[in-house]
Amino acid sequence: MSKRIIIFLFILASPFLTMVVFNECIDTPKRTHKYLMEHCTWYCHDVTCPHWKASYKKQPTEIKKMHKDIFDWYINSLHGNPLKLNYGAINLLVFLVGYPLIGGLLVWNLIKNIR
Repeated sequence: MSKRIIIFLFILASPFLTMVVFNECIDTPKRTHKYLMEHCTWYCHDVTCPHWKASYKKQPTEIKKMHKDIFDWYINSLHGNPLKLNYGAINLLVFLVGYPLIGGLLVWNLIKNIR
């Protein structure tokens, strides 16, 4: 197998290896859709994150303002997608098809010049 293909496959596998390490080796709180004051849960993902909102109200730094603007734009663009898919479907389409396809093409373009 060529050196380029091995590097490409390693780069593509890296996010999945990281997920396995974090999910299996680090003790994380039990998953729940209920709001918990101590830490973020799926409630924060599904509805909105009161933790982040409280932090933003206390200290609206420039980074947080930029993050909020980008996040709001991104979520609104997913909700108002031209395919008229619901948020869950378009989210999966973007993150499981779009980003890996674009990322794979960019990475392959970078490593095809390795000799």
